[in-house]
Amino acid sequence: MKELTDEIENVKVHHDVIEVEVNRTPVLFHYILDLCVKGSMHLPSAFCAKLVHEEMEFWGVSERKLVTCCWAKLTSEKEKQITLEKVQKEWGVA
Repeated sequence: MKELTDEIENVKVHHDVIEVEVNRTPVLFHYILDLCVKGSMHLPSAFCAKLVHEEMEFWGVSERKLVTCCWAKLTSEKEKQITLEKVQKEWGVA
């Protein structure tokens, strides 16, 4: 996992409870938290494959933790992203 210290914004202690603010997108965090509880991970119905990949990499989550339906969907979306990037490069579009 990436060094978390780069992303920590603020640490607060309230009555023996430690709060840590992490500067990450909250869009996928509850899915990652759910993974910690259930041992497998589902994805939202609409998602950006690049964002999912970045967040999973940051939190040290393997794609093997995705349930089959979500793994297939993520793989398909990543393939679409690669194709789109190739087309944009070929056409000179950023």
